[in-house]
Amino acid sequence: MEKGRTHYAIKNSLYSSVAQLISLTIKFLMQTIFIRTLGATYLGINGLFTNVLTVLSFAELGIGSVIVYSLYRPVAENDIPLINGYMDFYKKAYRIIGSMVAVLGLILLPFIPYLIHGKVISHIYIIYLCYLTNSVSSYFLNYKRGILTASQKDYVNIINQVSFQIIQFIIQFLVLVYLKNFILYLVVQILCTVTSNITITKKINKIFPFLLLNNSEPLDDEKIKKLKGNILEIFGSRVGGIVLNSTDNIIISSFIGVIFVGKYSNYALVATGIQSLLNKLVSATTPSIGNFIINGDIKAVEKLLKKHFFINYTLAVFSATLLIVDFQPFVAIWAGKSYLLSFLTVIILVANFYLYQVRQTATTFLFAFGIFRFQGIKSIIEALTNIFISIVLIKLGWGINGVLTGTLLTTILISSWWENRQIFHYGFKKSVKSFLIRQYLFIILGVLIIGVVYAITSFVLIGGLIGIIVRSIIAVLILCILFTGLFWRNEEFNYLMYLIRRILKSIKK
Repeated sequence: MEKGRTHYAIKNSLYSSVAQLISLTIKFLMQTIFIRTLGATYLGINGLFTNVLTVLSFAELGIGSVIVYSLYRPVAENDIPLINGYMDFYKKAYRIIGSMVAVLGLILLPFIPYLIHGKVISHIYIIYLCYLTNSVSSYFLNYKRGILTASQKDYVNIINQVSFQIIQFIIQFLVLVYLKNFILYLVVQILCTVTSNITITKKINKIFPFLLLNNSEPLDDEKIKKLKGNILEIFGSRVGGIVLNSTDNIIISSFIGVIFVGKYSNYALVATGIQSLLNKLVSATTPSIGNFIINGDIKAVEKLLKKHFFINYTLAVFSATLLIVDFQPFVAIWAGKSYLLSFLTVIILVANFYLYQVRQTATTFLFAFGIFRFQGIKSIIEALTNIFISIVLIKLGWGINGVLTGTLLTTILISSWWENRQIFHYGFKKSVKSFLIRQYLFIILGVLIIGVVYAITSFVLIGGLIGIIVRSIIAVLILCILFTGLFWRNEEFNYLMYLIRRILKSIKK
């Protein structure tokens, strides 16, 4: 990549990583306070309604992702009228979507009690309406953030989000500790969301003053047709992705009980927090990759894909290993032994985490290439498969393990190969076979590495926080030795070492 793209990619990745660490710390602290002040029931309600609103957000149709992709070229060419044309389309679409989410959310209101198995919650409708208000408000104020991503300036957006997360945490902390009022806690969330969106909109208008000009170029029929086609594909992808990844809490609450949602949410907070951290690090490079695809040759792009995959794979193996080694003792210390799930559940959860993370290279390049074809039908098949397997396994008595296994089997059977096939077929115009074989061999090798490290660290019998630290240090040292011994001649490994040196220099500056 050119110096400018590498600079922005590293800068966005660093900002994203630091921001996600702060965000994860805040979520962890808030979850701890939640457990201590309101208990497992409200913790479960929080997880349930977060998933419900994620499901309702399918109305967003992925327009944001499509618009950002469409902006890559006009931003690179500084075509201001065309940029404004896309942004006008974006604004109108989001206003319609916000209204749709509000209507769908209100239609769902009478059915809310049926999503909660075996527990009566006071003020449940007011609580749900607070979640709905917070979700809907963003659609009317949030759309301009996309141009920051397309122009490789996402760090501005990151600073805004982290600043208001910290403010929100401080106020919500005081509300929970001194008032123990869940509804007021949600009102604070709404106010911070609205203020954050207003503030970033003003900042974006200063960075890109041309957005305030009335000189937009109306999108022609060809561009509209292409947008609609991509949006329809992403719509299916969004629906499928939401059902695949965001309905576990709803199924658990409906079939098993809201208390289990509370227990599972502790594990999910840690896993998804690390996932988000890694995804921010990985996906922050998407605009730079998109710019590189527009200006670079296809062979260089394929080499970049392999480098990206190895970096992402390394992150997946390291993080999955630390999770399998430390998950149970960490949750026991943090939330208490009463919140522990079985080790088999942890294994399945970490397996889902591992495969999901390995897939992120394919997801990043799909959006960088703008390959949306057949994503919709694939995701709908994923969703239906996941729901079917999960419910069958629950009926067979697998409980929460059935829900997580449904997601795992769906990923193995469908997701693990489809995105790569699309990239190679439509992006590189060649067979994906050799890359898939290489990917599966890497995945299997990763499983063996994780197993070896777990077996060695299991001999460390030190308890408490000291035990977690000691096992983590040993695990990382073993992983470094294994990766160096296995890959020191690998071109992608050497590229990773080069990037680490670049990042360390950037931090020193």
